[in-house]
Amino acid sequence: MDIKQEDLIKFWTWCFGKDGIEVHNTTMSNTLYIYRRTSWNKEDNEWNIVPIISTIDLTTLYEYAIHKLQDKGYSVVLTAYECKGFEAMISDIIHDEIIVAREESDNPTEALYKAIMAVIDKEMK
Repeated sequence: MDIKQEDLIKFWTWCFGKDGIEVHNTTMSNTLYIYRRTSWNKEDNEWNIVPIISTIDLTTLYEYAIHKLQDKGYSVVLTAYECKGFEAMISDIIHDEIIVAREESDNPTEALYKAIMAVIDKEMK
């Protein structure tokens, strides 16, 4: 699954908040480094940071994005179909009939990621 750098930044910004990450992009190798701010270091007068993995997999989606979606009142369902592939559906937890995002793919990570990004795009408008 190929993800644009801008989308990675948008994803992690949504997960941790705009003040919760730092982005560094090296111009020589065009490599993107994203760090999560964990705590303020009073001695050095700067943030303690830990690197964030720049790839998105199912574990990452469940660990960070799914929990946030549930906290925000969304229900997330990933369904595997025998002949069709995978379908990710995100709906309003109170009004189950209101589907916020639905994506299909042969790859479960891609289906879930695209559905999550559709919600992120709607929230960031």
